[in-house]
Amino acid sequence: MRPPSLRTLYTILFLLGLFFIPFNSYRGIPVLGEYSRESATLFFLLGTAVLGIDILITKSIAFPVKNGVFCAVLFFLFWCFFTTFLNMGAVSHYLYKGLTGVERFFRQYVSLLIIGFFFLVFFINVLSRLSATTILKQVRRIFLFSLIVVAFYGALETLIVVFGLAQLKPVLLYFNYFPFTEVHFSGDRISGVSFETPFLAIYLITICGWMLSYIITGKGIWRFIPALLVLELTFFAGSRTGLVVISLQYLIFFGVLLFFKKYRKNILYLFSGFALVVGVALVFSGGKLIKEAKAKLDSLNFEQNLLTSISNRSRFGMQYASLQVFKDNPVIGVGFGQLTYEGYKYYPAWAITNNYEFRMNYMNQRRDSFPPSYNLYLRIMAESGLVGLISFLAILILAIYRALKLIREPEGPARILGLITMVSVVGFAFNWLQIDAFRMFGFWLTIAILCIPFREKYLEHPPGYVNNVD
Repeated sequence: MRPPSLRTLYTILFLLGLFFIPFNSYRGIPVLGEYSRESATLFFLLGTAVLGIDILITKSIAFPVKNGVFCAVLFFLFWCFFTTFLNMGAVSHYLYKGLTGVERFFRQYVSLLIIGFFFLVFFINVLSRLSATTILKQVRRIFLFSLIVVAFYGALETLIVVFGLAQLKPVLLYFNYFPFTEVHFSGDRISGVSFETPFLAIYLITICGWMLSYIITGKGIWRFIPALLVLELTFFAGSRTGLVVISLQYLIFFGVLLFFKKYRKNILYLFSGFALVVGVALVFSGGKLIKEAKAKLDSLNFEQNLLTSISNRSRFGMQYASLQVFKDNPVIGVGFGQLTYEGYKYYPAWAITNNYEFRMNYMNQRRDSFPPSYNLYLRIMAESGLVGLISFLAILILAIYRALKLIREPEGPARILGLITMVSVVGFAFNWLQIDAFRMFGFWLTIAILCIPFREKYLEHPPGYVNNVD
C-alpha cells in the first residue's frame, strides 16, 4: 500500500515549487548550472527524489505511454540525443571558450532531461492522482498567492522606479529577508522578485491563463482583480515580448469565451472595470502614465529599434547566424547544444560593429557563458534539423489539440483547464520566438496537465499508464 506520507510530501514540494517560480533574484547555487537561480528547482528536485523513493517502495508509477503529447515529448528527447550521435565526428572536435562539444552536449542534454523528462514525470505523478477540480483549485490558488507577493513588491518598485518615490526604498529592502529574494533595481523598468524583467514576463505568461480563469469561476468584482494585476505588472515591467504575448493570451481567452453565451457578460464587465481603473489612474497621474504608454508603444517599433538598439542588433544577428547553420545542415542539424561552434562563423558585421555585447560577452573567450540564439525554433532547426523542428512542433500542435478537446467538454473544471492550457501553450509558443531556453516550468506543467485524463473513476489507475515497474 502506498505510504500516504510520501505522496503528501512530494505534493507539498510540488506546490512550493510552483509558488517560488518567480523568485530567482538571489545569487543561486552555481553547481546547478542554468538552474542555479531558479528557486523552484530546489523543490522540484527534492520532490522528484521523494517520488523516486515512493516508486521503489510501491513499484508503481504514472507514465502515460498512450498519450500523444507525452509520446511526442519522448521522441523529441530521443532525437536530440540521436542527432548528436550522428554528428559525433564533428562534435568530438569542437572547442569554444575552453569547452568541448561533447562536454557542451552533456550539459545541455542533462539540463533538457531535468525539466523535459524528470520534472515532467514528477508533475504527472502529482497531478494524475487529483481530480480536475482539485488541480484547478490548488494550482490556481498557489499561483494567486505568489501573484499577491509579486504584485505587492511590484507596486513598491513601481512607485520607486517609475514615480520617483525613493523614500519607499527602506520598505522594499525588507524583502531581502524573504526566501530567495535580493532587492535590486534595473533602470526604469521593474523586475519584481525576479532577476531581470524578462523573467518577470515569463512568470506573468505562466500564470496569465490561471488568473483569467477567475473571471469564469469567481463572484463579484474581486474575480477581475488577478487578471488586472497581471496587466498592471506587464505594463510597468516594459518587456516588449511580455506586452505582445500577454495581450495575445487575453485575446485568445476572451475569443474562446465569446463562443459561450453565458460568459459574454463577463467580458463586458471586465472591460468596463478596466476602463474605470484606467480613468481613475489618468485623473491622478495622467501625464506620467501617458508618457509610460508612449514609451511602451515606441519599444514595439522593431524596425526603428533595429538601428538604434544594441540588444535588438544582437538578437537579430544571432538569429541570422542560426539560419545560416540550418541552411548548411537542414535535415539533422549539427547536434544538440552545438549551435555556437558553427554559428560564430556567421555573425554578421552589422550586428558585431560597435556592439559591446559581442565584444564583452559573446565573442569574449574569457567569459564562460555561451551566447544565446534568442529563438528556440531557430536553435532547434540548427541543432536538430527539420526532424527536430517537426517533432517539437508536434508537441505544441498535439497540446493545443488536447486543450481544444477539453474546451469542448461539458461545462466544468475540465473545460476551464482546457482554456487555461490553451492560453498557456500559445503564450509559451510565441514567447519562444524571443528566447531559446527549454527552462519554462509553466510550459512543462501545462504539458503534464494535458497528459492526464480527467475522470474520477480513473484517478487510481488511468488508462494508458504504466502502473507497475516490476
